[in-house]
Amino acid sequence: MPTITQKELAGHLGITTRQVRTLTGDGVLVPVEGDPRKGYPWPAANRAYISFKQQEAVARAARDTADADTFELEKRKLAAQVKREEIKAEAEAGNSVPLAIHEREIDGVFTSLRTALDRLPGQGAMRILHLESRAEAQDKLRELVEELKEGLRGAFEAAVDEAEAEGAGGAVLRLLPTGEPDEGEA
Repeated sequence: MPTITQKELAGHLGITTRQVRTLTGDGVLVPVEGDPRKGYPWPAANRAYISFKQQEAVARAARDTADADTFELEKRKLAAQVKREEIKAEAEAGNSVPLAIHEREIDGVFTSLRTALDRLPGQGAMRILHLESRAEAQDKLRELVEELKEGLRGAFEAAVDEAEAEGAGGAVLRLLPTGEPDEGEA
């Protein structure tokens, strides 16, 4: 196996002779018979250096990945902390509504919807039994659906009025028939 001097090895590897000595001291580069004055085996020294650089790159990548993961975790923690502070500030300013009120209001709306839907077959059956064509039945069903929607709007408006009377005030979200929030009362 051919040997090369410390200076030649440094030139081939693109590093300084001081770095060759450091790598020798760290056990990365092993000179012939353990004596740097006798030279370094070539290409074994080159393979050892390449292996060292690969391990170093893997370790750096692992650190960078860990740093990126830590950064993302810290970023999410900070965002959650900011959100908690915003919620706390809204509560202190009196701009939030307790969950129990939301649940009660939503439950009331769904109860009204369920009741209206339960009544629909009985109310509509008599109107569509004696129709002669499919088009008449569809028109009658559209009419019934519009009546249902109007009844639901009325039930919802009543629930909102009741909530406002109980002190929920502007905290109750009114919905327009299109499902868009009413600008002035959200």
